[in-house]
Amino acid sequence: MRCVWLPPYCPELNPIERLWRDLKDDIAWQLFADLETQQDHVSQLLQAYEASTRQWLTNYSYLVEAINALAP
Repeated sequence: MRCVWLPPYCPELNPIERLWRDLKDDIAWQLFADLETQQDHVSQLLQAYEASTRQWLTNYSYLVEAINALAP
C-alpha cells in the first residue's frame, strides 16, 4: 500500500463532488423556511437517486481500475 497525498482542494479526484454538483443544481436559488425544511428536501432528493444514476455520477475510471486490480 502506498499513500498518495492529494492537494487540499481537488474535486476532480473526489467522486462525491459530481453528486453534490448535481444536487446543488436542484436546490439552487430555492428559499426554505428553515434548516429542517431544507434538510428534508435534500434528503428526499438523495433518496430519489436511482442506483444507476449514483453510479454514473460517481464512476471514475481510475477508481474502477483500482478496485478491479484488487479483486482476486
